[in-house]
Amino acid sequence: MQVELITKTELGAFKKDLIEEIRLLIDRQNENPAGFGWKKSSEVCKLLDCSPSTLQNLRDNGKVTGSKVLGTWYYRLTDLESMMQEAMNEN
Repeated sequence: MQVELITKTELGAFKKDLIEEIRLLIDRQNENPAGFGWKKSSEVCKLLDCSPSTLQNLRDNGKVTGSKVLGTWYYRLTDLESMMQEAMNEN
C-alpha cells in the first residue's frame, strides 16, 4: 500500500475548490423554484458530504442555523452559503 502525503498548500487549495463547488451547487438549488430555498437535514448532509452528527455540531456551535418543523430540521440555503463564505474567508 502506497501512502501519499499532501502539503498544507495543497490541502488549502482543495478546501477552496470544494467550498466553491458547494457554493455552485447551492446557487443551482436557489435557481430551482420548487426548492423554495430550504433543505432537510438529510439533503444538507448529502450536499456537504457530512454526517448528521456533524451537521448537528455545526448547528450547536452556531455555524449554521436551522428550523425544526414537526420533528424535522430545515436549513436555509442562503445560511449555508454564508457559512461556506465564512469558511473561505478564514483561509
